Amino acid sequence: MDIQYIIDRAQGIILNPKEEWRKIKEEPASNADLLLYYVLPLVVMAVFTGFIGSWSLTIAVFQLISPFIGIVIAAYVINELAEKFNSTKSLNNAFKLVVYAATPSLLAAIVANLSFLLGWVSLFGLYGIYLFWVGISPMMDTPQDKRLGYVLASALVIVIIQIVLFTLIGPSMMWR
Repeated sequence: MDIQYIIDRAQGIILNPKEEWRKIKEEPASNADLLLYYVLPLVVMAVFTGFIGSWSLTIAVFQLISPFIGIVIAAYVINELAEKFNSTKSLNNAFKLVVYAATPSLLAAIVANLSFLLGWVSLFGLYGIYLFWVGISPMMDTPQDKRLGYVLASALVIVIIQIVLFTLIGPSMMWR
């Protein structure tokens, strides 16, 4: 795990997304590498700050597994939607798109979990929508005239995935 890589990538994707997406597309990172060396450290930090903010173990487990399930399912669905929007199917690029567009949400969770008073910081996660918007054309070779539809369809899928995950996993873990 390279903490400096995570810091540099997070800074790049947040401050200069257009340039960063071009770099990301050329990188040879596997889907497993993305999950293990980028998502996992950020999720673990969020879980750790959640313990500081006095969570229960069951909430921590939910917050540990739900981002992984959500990212994997979203990447597969976004890849499958590609051809409907005249885009190039590439599961690896779909993974990169979902993982790096989730950066603001992952970072916001680290801060917001410290205290319920910091919950408003989660709004920073909405910046991920912009990152997804900017990244979908270079990552999935989406034509400009198809970008809006692809982003809206992808956003709908991601929201539904999160609702289903919370409905299936959340209550059973939260109320134990």
